[in-house]
Amino acid sequence: MILLKKIRVERGEEGFSFFELMVVIALIAIVSAISYPYFLDMKGRYRLKAAARDVFSSLQVNKMEAVKTSTVVAVFFDDATSSYRVCHNRNVDWRNANDHDCEQAVPLDSAVSFSRGTVLTKPDNTSNSDDIEYIDDIVGFFQDGTGFESDQTRISGTRYVYLSSLNSPEVYAVGVNRVGLVQLFVWTQGSGWQ
Repeated sequence: MILLKKIRVERGEEGFSFFELMVVIALIAIVSAISYPYFLDMKGRYRLKAAARDVFSSLQVNKMEAVKTSTVVAVFFDDATSSYRVCHNRNVDWRNANDHDCEQAVPLDSAVSFSRGTVLTKPDNTSNSDDIEYIDDIVGFFQDGTGFESDQTRISGTRYVYLSSLNSPEVYAVGVNRVGLVQLFVWTQGSGWQ
């Protein structure tokens, strides 16, 4: 090719030949076809990780809000709409909370849902088949930052909400325990919970 280019330069012809242009386009197409599945996998993992971090951050922020304002704060997880909402009130039956007590629902990314995927164990290696382990899908924080479930009893052990995506092999677990510690775990095929 260098020889052809030298001959064209000597003749006063500049630019690329049709053949050279087609070779470059074919190479770009081959590299794109090879990298496209990797890009989709990476995009799915990113969206799932971002959604899990959003849920984790929301729980952390609302725990601090409960302590700071001396109010009781609860987070409702809605599996049917793949969303969650936060409610603030001092004394309320959380199962009957109204829109006055609650903020607007925060939807998960469209590619993410509350689901355990194929994971059969919890991060503590015990078994449970619920996608949202909190009673009535509600977790909350008392004024001292400790965690409770819908009936306002302290959480027994650690409960989790699971997030997964069809576009990612990973599953995330966001948990709250009795003392209000918010935890984030990721499950990867072959590696288990981390």
